[in-house]
Amino acid sequence: MNHRFRISAFLAVLLILAASPSFAWKFVSIADSRGDNNGVNTTILTKIVNRINAEGVDLVIFQGDAIDQSITDAMASSYLDTFISVMNKLNCPWYFSPGNHDIESATAESVLRSKISMPTNGPAGYEETVYSFDYQNAHFVSLNSNHWKEAHRVQRSWLAADLAKTAQPHVFMMAHEPAYPTGPHIGSSLDVYPSERDDFWNKMTAGRVSMFFCGHEHLYSRTKRGSIYQIINGSCGAPLKTGVSGTIAKYSYVVVDIQGYTVRCQAKDENGVLIDSWSYTVPSVSTPSISLSLSADKASAVSGDTITYSIRYTNNGEGAASNVKIKMPVPPNTSYVSGGAYDSAANTVTWAVSSVSAGGSGSCTMQVKVK
Repeated sequence: MNHRFRISAFLAVLLILAASPSFAWKFVSIADSRGDNNGVNTTILTKIVNRINAEGVDLVIFQGDAIDQSITDAMASSYLDTFISVMNKLNCPWYFSPGNHDIESATAESVLRSKISMPTNGPAGYEETVYSFDYQNAHFVSLNSNHWKEAHRVQRSWLAADLAKTAQPHVFMMAHEPAYPTGPHIGSSLDVYPSERDDFWNKMTAGRVSMFFCGHEHLYSRTKRGSIYQIINGSCGAPLKTGVSGTIAKYSYVVVDIQGYTVRCQAKDENGVLIDSWSYTVPSVSTPSISLSLSADKASAVSGDTITYSIRYTNNGEGAASNVKIKMPVPPNTSYVSGGAYDSAANTVTWAVSSVSAGGSGSCTMQVKVK
């Protein structure tokens, strides 16, 4: 049977599906869950985890002080087990930045790494506490503001280099200590070293960061300096700090809803009651443009022959493409043999491409047998 006249039809399907990654998604920010139940306020944290699950979000970021002060590594390990047991009830992945109570000794970060696995693309010596990752059309960066003997400092040089590499329109930062504390931790946050703090803020501004999530202060506060929002949502269990002007003393979580270039945020208390909301739109950035071509290793075939289809993709746009999916139907009168992820119900094959740089290209293949 001859397949020459089917290739263009398959290509039309590929072009429609390859250029349409979804950019409608949500994440949540929480911090400071320490308490009296083996180092964790499991009552409030569990309540908020249940609320987050009801929100239907895609991921959660946590900005430190998961546990109370621990005297030994064994105690820290036990406390972390309690924290993790609650967090693992989330219906989505979660990412962690350490706080001062999580790092009480020179060996505490090793305990953290043994319990909580995070990305390993950060600088040497800060493994899994300093890192970055992409999700959909956003870039996230975690810094360690409480590295042993380096409290109140963050990893500014690494940050600048990391931010320079991303073309994602949304850029979010997280660390435990605020740059501009509002209450009980004025003088014991990143403001201890004001020139370093200012340089950190300037590097975030140059890197197009739109929101900096932190904790440390056990209250809720939203401020804006220049183009960057600082969100302190410092208690999903830790003892609340009341009486601080301009802040809200409630257990809280922040829902960030992204629709393309627009971001809508809602801060809610542990009962799901709205306590604050805001929105903004980021400028559009250089966009990707994926083109595809399809070829076969033979122009015609007979029953029993195997045909190899090759799909070549090229990004002709000015921006990087991420989370691209290429889907192709198995041609009529053939059966799937290998290549990609096969969906027997739909009789289609899908390839997931994590990223394609501007000007970049690649290929994927599928083999079928003629019936």
